[in-house]
Amino acid sequence: MKAILKDVTSLVSNFNSKIIQKSLKEGKRAYIIVLPKFAGLLKYEIGKRRVAKELVDVIKRLGVKGIIHSDELPNYGITEENVKQIRDFLNINEEDAFIIYLVEPEKYKIIAEAIINRLNEMIKSIPKDTRQALEDGTTAFLRPRPGASRMYPETDHPLIFIEKTKDGYLVKYGDKEFIYKPKKIDYDKIFQYLKEKTNENLANAIIKSEHVYYIMELFEKYKNIKPTIIASIFFNPDVKIDYKKIDIALNALSKGLITKEALVDVINSDNPEKTINELKALSKEEAKTIIMDLIKKHGKKAKAIAFKELRKRVDPKIINEIFQELEG
Repeated sequence: MKAILKDVTSLVSNFNSKIIQKSLKEGKRAYIIVLPKFAGLLKYEIGKRRVAKELVDVIKRLGVKGIIHSDELPNYGITEENVKQIRDFLNINEEDAFIIYLVEPEKYKIIAEAIINRLNEMIKSIPKDTRQALEDGTTAFLRPRPGASRMYPETDHPLIFIEKTKDGYLVKYGDKEFIYKPKKIDYDKIFQYLKEKTNENLANAIIKSEHVYYIMELFEKYKNIKPTIIASIFFNPDVKIDYKKIDIALNALSKGLITKEALVDVINSDNPEKTINELKALSKEEAKTIIMDLIKKHGKKAKAIAFKELRKRVDPKIINEIFQELEG
């Protein structure tokens, strides 16, 4: 199965879902996995248990309590209109399913891989698991079954041997080896700085990142931009990391030329300056004029259309404010 992974934090931050709002306040981000032509299958029952529940069992061991999937929406404070906004944003139709999960930035990739790998296993054959018996007579995933190459019962990956040498650490991974030379760094001091600038979860992710020093440099260079916005660039699966383009994009944001929603487009662009021109930020009054015209043309559908067409040129919060003012 070819799935699509997206960071949708900016989109869902305006949803009136307690689950989403609580997670975002904890420093987590919202990610979505799109499953083409999979609508209806996440609620499909195998015995008495749904496919979605099997996925949750697999990712629980990675510290994720649950998922939100399209087959159970609207629910959890996510409205029909919110679902339409998601589909419009992702450019997907009713035949496609999607899964939303909320985690710390450093975990997003391993969770996505676990979900997608599990689905592929289920499509091909019955997964080979060690399962626990439940009171209702069904079973649930407990852990993968040991393979022939496994030396320890709870691992399913080649072992990594680390050996200290005078030059650093000799790291062997399978038949490959390399020397790792750690720098002498005051991690406590750096972590405290990052925590003050962002939050504990994001600070943990940044300090483990290869871009940690550049991120801190950007914090100091662009003091009028929220550090969380800068840091999130480096944990967004859609961003092609390019220091020069990131600097160009943040410079434009700091001057008010673009909105934070346009950052990814500018960074990924072959011609960032041209993209900045095309996605030039609109003032509230300019946005209001466009929205009033959309309401005349599309009525109740105007809000979803406005979010789709304007979100990269107007802060979503301002779009919401305009609609509230016009409806009030």
